[in-house]
This record gives sequence, C-alpha cells and structure tokens, in this order.
Amino acid sequence: MRPEEIFTWQVWVVMQEVKEQDLSTVTDKPVKYRLSPTDEIVIIPISRKRDLLYKLEEMGAFIIRRNANEVRIGTGDIFYLIINRKRFDEIYEEFRQKNIRDDQVVEQQNQPQQENLNIRYKKLIEEINPANTTTNLNIRYQKALEKVTNDTDNKIYLDAKYDVLQAIWTVYESHSRADAVLVPVAAVAIKNRTPEDIDRIMQELQNEGLFTEWERKDRYFNIQSLNHIKLPKAYERVGTNQNEKVISDKPPDSPTYNYMVTYESRDILLNGKSIARPNFDGENDLVFNYLISNPNKKFTRKQIEEEIKIKLKKTLHKIVENLGFKGDLRKLFFNVSGSSIQFNNPISTSLKLDTS
Repeated sequence: MRPEEIFTWQVWVVMQEVKEQDLSTVTDKPVKYRLSPTDEIVIIPISRKRDLLYKLEEMGAFIIRRNANEVRIGTGDIFYLIINRKRFDEIYEEFRQKNIRDDQVVEQQNQPQQENLNIRYKKLIEEINPANTTTNLNIRYQKALEKVTNDTDNKIYLDAKYDVLQAIWTVYESHSRADAVLVPVAAVAIKNRTPEDIDRIMQELQNEGLFTEWERKDRYFNIQSLNHIKLPKAYERVGTNQNEKVISDKPPDSPTYNYMVTYESRDILLNGKSIARPNFDGENDLVFNYLISNPNKKFTRKQIEEEIKIKLKKTLHKIVENLGFKGDLRKLFFNVSGSSIQFNNPISTSLKLDTS
C-alpha cells in the first residue's frame, strides 16, 4: 500500500474505535480511550495509534484532556477525549468515504488482471493434481510456482508480495522481532485478493528462507521460526524495488538513484554500508531510533524529548552530524533547524552517492 493508503486506513480504524467508546459514554462526559492492539493482534503498533490520536486532535476531532500545566490527564495508554461533535462527525465521514473509494478504485483496477492470474493459477493446480487432494500441498504449491515464474514480473503480484511483507514486518517489529508472529488475514487479503492468493505468496516467502513454517487459520496466519537476517533484507529489497517502480515512469533525462537507510544492531546503514554506530541508549541512539520509526514527518525538539523521555543536551544539527549525515547526505535525508527536524527515508535523487 502507498503511505497515503496506509494512513487513511489507520485513521479510519482509530476513528471507529473512538466512536465505539463514544457511543457507550454518558453524554457530555469525556471519552475514555485505551491504546490497545487491533483485533487482538497488533496490526497498528500502539506507538502509531498514539501519534494518530495527536494528529486527530490537530485536525479538531477532539481535545485530549490536560491539566493546568498542559500535562495529559491519564496514565500510560489511557487517554480522555473531549469530542468536538461536529468536527468529529465530519472527519469520521471523510475517512469512511476515502476507504470506500480506495477499495473500489483498487478493485476496478485489479479485477481483470487478478481474475486472469487466479484462473491461470487454478488451472495449473488442476493440471498438477486433478484429484484435488490435499496430500503434499506444499509440493503442489512449489510446482505451481515453478510454472508461473513469469508472473513474478507482474505488477499486481509484486504489489501483493510487498503488502504481505509489510504486514509481516509491522507485526514483527511491534513484537520486538519475535521468532513467531500472528498476521491477521484481514491485513493481507486486501485489494480484491483472496486468502488463497496470499497462501501462494506465503509459500514463496517460506521457500526464500524468511521463515520455516506457516499455517492459515480462520483469522490469521501463524508464522513460525522467522529468519532474523533474511527477513529484514527481503523487506528492504522489495521496498526498494517498489520505490523504483514509482519513479520508473519519469522521463529518462538523467539517471535516478535510490537510497534507503536502515538501523540494525545500532549500525546506521546506507544501502547496506555502515556510516555510523551510535552509543547504546545515548542521545543519538534514542533520537535516531525514533526518527527512523517515523520517517517523512516533521517533529519539534520538544516533541522528540517527550517521546524519548529525556532532555536533549545537543543541538539537532549536532545530532545529525554525529549520526554520520554530513554534506550531501545531510541535505538529502534531513530537514533540520534549531527547533525542528524531519528524516526523509527512502529517497530518490539524481545525485550518485558512494555506497561501495
């Protein structure tokens, strides 16, 4: 999904949860909203939901209750919301319509090609196993995958693979890179895709060594023994490929280079090349860990201090320099001033950097 689609869907989820609490709250009383995983399985990380609440407050949907010192009332994951009825209803309807439109547009765009892929895939399965037995199901998938290798070049398939990896990555990251995760079927069976379509992708990801076992239940995919080395690399690779597709329609006036920064075991990597290694739990580590988790957003110095729960001693400019971003690197990846900062990632540019 594109960032705009992810944001629209996530806002809609939070709005529905607040609405549900609002309906059961006594009239004219603040709504008590608790940050919690969605549908008993973390689809939207709690930290992300917290950001969305502040964004909705900025949009005027409600006011988060604070005391005279402007400190939020409520502890930990509990928020008390004073609903701005008219504005809340306007935003609620706006995002309801956006989600309906997005689903309809995607369905209209994908349906003909997706139906062709489904028909072809079903025919191949029938050829391989006319009796339609369930014996050696993985072998059936493997043989079908070998016969439809050319489909992997199809934009629909690559988009679907990216969405599946993104859903796995979201749960994986929110569970501190656990060895096993539960990924909701609803999070991946989107854009007119069926659970059977996702089965095919899951099997390919298993064949690539990203995990050793998977099983589809009624509501979620149970993925076991995740490979902590291969999964991050696959997610980065597919994400980079998606970014290249976005820019592939540009006129070939000049070459375009794609760069992505990752943060692995405190190593800041630019397309896999280490550029800095912050000290554990120091200012640089805490600030960058927060920024890379929230890319392409502007934050004030105060907002960052509130999120990482320390008072910064260095200037934002100095932190960026300590993180290894100097000269062109700094210009490309950071917008920074004395009071605010934004980390841009990934990026596409006509400027070629040394990543060897």
